[in-house]
This record gives sequence, C-alpha cells and structure tokens, in this order.
Amino acid sequence: SRPITHHSQKNNVRPFVIPNASEDSLRLLWMHGDYYDWIVSEDSPQGYPTAIHSEKKMNIINVNRDKNGIKEEAFIPSLKWLGEKKTENESIHFTTQTYAKAKTNDLTTFTIVLSPFMSGNEHGVLFSFDGLTCGVSGGLFSKPYLTVNKVMHQSGNVLGTSAIWKQSPRSTNGKWYLPTLYDSFSYVLTYAKGELRTYVNGLVDQYMEINQLTLKDLILGGFDGYLKEFFIYDRVLNQDEIKILSK
Repeated sequence: SRPITHHSQKNNVRPFVIPNASEDSLRLLWMHGDYYDWIVSEDSPQGYPTAIHSEKKMNIINVNRDKNGIKEEAFIPSLKWLGEKKTENESIHFTTQTYAKAKTNDLTTFTIVLSPFMSGNEHGVLFSFDGLTCGVSGGLFSKPYLTVNKVMHQSGNVLGTSAIWKQSPRSTNGKWYLPTLYDSFSYVLTYAKGELRTYVNGLVDQYMEINQLTLKDLILGGFDGYLKEFFIYDRVLNQDEIKILSK
C-alpha cells in the first residue's frame, strides 16, 4: 500500500483514523511539526507546534475582505433599556441588574457579534432570546455556556490562556498553573437551518442542533462590564470572516 506519510523527514508523525468514516471523507488525518520540547516553559516556549494533514484535499474558502468591509454589512439594532442607560465612548455598560432589549426583526438566519469586557472570574449572562441564554460561568476556570429550555450546556474551553507556562521554569514537579482569564474576548453566535455555532476569539467553541430558533426578544445584559462592539447580520458568517472580526 502507498505510504501516506512518506514526506515526514523527521519521523514525528501522529496519525489518527476516524472510525466508520467513508473513503471519500476525512478518514485519515495526521499531525507533524518541529519538536522543541514536550514541556512548554520559559526555556522552550514553542513546545511542539503541529500541523494537521489529510489524504483528502480540503476545499479552502479564500476570504479576501477587510474588517471594515465585513462590518458594513451588519446592523446595530435600536435598544430599549430596562434599568439605567449608560454609554461611554461608544461602549454599552451593564450591571447584573441592567438590561437592554434589542429590536431584531425576528430573523431565522443570523449572526450575533459582540465583544464583552468583564473581570475574568466574574459570572453573568451576556444575552438571551427565544428560550436560549448565553453566559459565562465565572470562577477560576470560567467557561461560556448555553442554556436551552432550562438545560445548561457548558463549553469545554476555559475563557483564558495557559501562556503562563511560557513564563515559568521547566519542571515535572506536578504543579498545575491556573489559566490567565480574559478580561475581554470576541464572542460570535451563528444560526441557520437548525444548526447553532459559537466562536470565541475566532475559534469554534460550541455546536448544537436546535429546531425553529428565531432571533426575537433579544435581551442584552446581566453581567458587570460593557460591550465594546455589538452588531447583527441577517446571514451566517463563515469562520474566516469571524476570525477577521476577532482581530
């Protein structure tokens, strides 16, 4: 048989076979990269960066657009405040008791984009609509979550970074450093044809299948902090566009 990973000159391949995948799908994937150290530390901050390859050619969408061009498509809905309205330098400020209702035209295909600023370990609700609530759990390992029909679905990803490892001495002493939580981040939610996706800083975070979700009765707020940006699209942005907006 053909040695698919023959080009790995450094013999640092990690192959993965996806069970029950058809032959014309992404059945076989492998990772390879320059090996610096298996422990990320101050002495070797690059660790083991890798790339993902496949035996199947992937279709890549080339998005040749700038951030301002993507923003021009969006609309900013008018807000009706429930509590004291406070804006400062074009930012929308909230507390856990301050909310704003947004007029959104009952869209069934949409993208919500916002950039919340809040203390890293604070918990709170970012927004809610049509029986869905989006928030952050708070605490030392704060994570995003979605609540649908009173059932919480928490992300597996911490709203933070483990970059502190790059500033620490190399060691196998078992000490586990706490993540450095974000004070601000980009959060995007898309929905169309029963598929809901969320993105944090341009990367996919959660995926759910939800039937008949409509962007109606959108309520912003329920957290201590502010939104630097908030806008809506009447279509689903692709991930390349979302990455551009998150920069």
